[in-house]
Amino acid sequence: MSLRGRGKSDAPDRGYTFQDHVSDIRSVIDEAGLSSYCLVAYSMGVPFAIEQAATDTVRAKGLVIGDYAARWPVIRPEWVEQSLRHPNANKKAVIGLQREATEVILWERLQRVECPVLVIRGGKPGSLLSKENADLYRRNLRDVVVVEFEDSDHAIFNPNYDRYIGTIKDFLERIDKRTANSMIV
Repeated sequence: MSLRGRGKSDAPDRGYTFQDHVSDIRSVIDEAGLSSYCLVAYSMGVPFAIEQAATDTVRAKGLVIGDYAARWPVIRPEWVEQSLRHPNANKKAVIGLQREATEVILWERLQRVECPVLVIRGGKPGSLLSKENADLYRRNLRDVVVVEFEDSDHAIFNPNYDRYIGTIKDFLERIDKRTANSMIV
């Protein structure tokens, strides 16, 4: 799904708080009638996915965290300027994100996440997930695998997109096997 104001999603004048975004994820899951799901989140989408997995422990069966810490930041003016230079940026959404953002720290919320978690971080400068924060994921999650792509920065799908997709696919297959084995009586 594309979050509000991104991709092909609508960009309302208001509604860019942390909880608004989490509510959007929940609404899509509920509307789709999903009894179980895995979330794959990248960059600034990670905090919303963490909160969803922490509050929907029955249906959340897996979580993939892509190169971002467990916190929703206050949006800096520099980020707004940089984002508005992107040709596909939605000005209303970018400004709404900055106007409505308040910091939300989620490290302790990770302890409520019951599903397996895959954390992927870039190992080159430009990665937004430090080694220290990767260690915080290890300490706060019960079932976590942290993978570092040494030749990637924040764009963890570059330079090897197939590796990125393969890593996620292997993780999802592990979850499927675990689920199948738990159904055997």
